[in-house]
Amino acid sequence: MKLLVSTLLKLVAIITLKFLKAALEKDLFSVNIFWVHVITLLQFLLLAWLLVTPLLFWWRTSNHRRKEITALAITVLLFIVSEAGLYYHFKNPALYGYRITKVLQDVYVASAFPTITVQPGKAEYNDALFYKLLPHANFWFECAEYKVSYSTNSAGLRDDESSLQKPSLIFLGDSFTMGYGVQQDSAYPQQVERLTGLKTLNAAISSYGTARELTLLQQLDTSNLQYVFIQYCSNDEEENAAYIKNSFKYKPPSIKFYQQMQLVERWQKQYFPLKNAALFLKYWSNSIKAKQYANQSPKAYYNPLIIADTAIHNFINILSKTNWSAKKYKLVVLHNDPFITGNDPFIDICKKMQQSDINLKNLGAIDFINVNTTLLKEDYYHFDNHTNNSGNRKVASAIVAYLKKAGINSGTQ
Repeated sequence: MKLLVSTLLKLVAIITLKFLKAALEKDLFSVNIFWVHVITLLQFLLLAWLLVTPLLFWWRTSNHRRKEITALAITVLLFIVSEAGLYYHFKNPALYGYRITKVLQDVYVASAFPTITVQPGKAEYNDALFYKLLPHANFWFECAEYKVSYSTNSAGLRDDESSLQKPSLIFLGDSFTMGYGVQQDSAYPQQVERLTGLKTLNAAISSYGTARELTLLQQLDTSNLQYVFIQYCSNDEEENAAYIKNSFKYKPPSIKFYQQMQLVERWQKQYFPLKNAALFLKYWSNSIKAKQYANQSPKAYYNPLIIADTAIHNFINILSKTNWSAKKYKLVVLHNDPFITGNDPFIDICKKMQQSDINLKNLGAIDFINVNTTLLKEDYYHFDNHTNNSGNRKVASAIVAYLKKAGINSGTQ
């Protein structure tokens, strides 16, 4: 009878927490995101406690309270072991089955993946571009897989001050080009500068789409520019679509929205004991309910993303609004995305659209480089998704090969 009563009480508590969490989830742009994670942990602890308690029926003692406390202790111990295992795995990643690997990545992104552009002391609101890195800043940026230093110039770009004056090459892009998880001199724009001797400006900023990248270009010194390299990533699409819908004008969100993003970043990533174990159970159960990640081999984790033709057309459409043939410099398009290896259809689709649409004829002067042909899964961080040192080195080599083929010899300015 006591077991039945305790079971009912636990079920009532789980259901009550479910309703409380649903109420909090109506506004996740606040501290609520933290309490949603806490409630998720309590729900799974109660559920596990409920399941473990009947397993102690063989214990020949009439003291029901002792059984309950022992069951709770076993439950908490299981969660502690799971939390320790997850911590170890994040520090020493390995490829397991597809579902487990994807769920682990979901946990990492929700709990430990840092967003540099909303972290105080690293970035700030910008009324033209939404956000930029702080100018003249020096700071460390770290997560489970790396710890790297950042140094910015007066324009809030991850490069030195001299690179702002009369660069020969400018690189536009997002976190891949900025060198998210590598040291500054290991980002591929800086490697290209060393290998060619050409003054190079790394003007990439994390999470920028094509619209902001081209807006930023207008603010830079192009008087001695020979080449602009612009990197596309699949997460550019939301920004690009909004830019086109707004008559090809970028409208940054308000400073209030930026402050809300900072608040969410702070509380979503705020750690508390057993948080990762609870998130793992959450994403694992969600994947089963939604039938996600099933019947896939571990290798599928590294399959290239399939980018919708509409997204690629929007990218090309934005580029076509500039008459690149009239520019003194050349525009070169490249593509970086999580876990792109080998053959990359993105470049071929771009070229076909360029040739088939009469409205895109301004793109006749644009070149395309497939920088992904030599990339392997070992060239990416396991959870972070970005190219690591070897990946950046290979991308730099592909760009240098293009420049040499174009007649740009090492050491020329």
